[in-house]
Amino acid sequence: MPGIKKKHVVAIFCDLKKAFDTVDHKILLRKLERYGIHNISLDWFSNYLSERKQLISISNVQSCLRLITASSILGPLLFLTYINGLPLCTDFLTLLFADDTTLLYSHSNPEILMRTVNEELWKVNNYFRFHKMSLHTQKKLILYLHTE
Repeated sequence: MPGIKKKHVVAIFCDLKKAFDTVDHKILLRKLERYGIHNISLDWFSNYLSERKQLISISNVQSCLRLITASSILGPLLFLTYINGLPLCTDFLTLLFADDTTLLYSHSNPEILMRTVNEELWKVNNYFRFHKMSLHTQKKLILYLHTE
């Protein structure tokens, strides 16, 4: 095809382990504050994320009261707020959808591509470790593409 140069592309499809359950609430609250949520609104989120308990009641039989460790219906939205700094820490083109992450990088030179992909994966790994998240190693796919 005219106008298309030879390109080598690596696409990495990642899945995070227990993504919604591993959100560090202190880090999340700091991020919300940086995005302009203050005072009563920030206090509401802090209360929502802290020491919530629930029980199940069916036909007058109740379960034990248990601490909620995940953030229910707001979980996906709060998780995206939690992880949305990832694209800023790497040169990968980063696509985020809930706990699925796609990392893309291309270069005309395959050696430079592989070296850069490894360097960028190091950055992504550090970001995940700082945010107390880890990848499902069994749920990843690395795809190498080459255009002629």
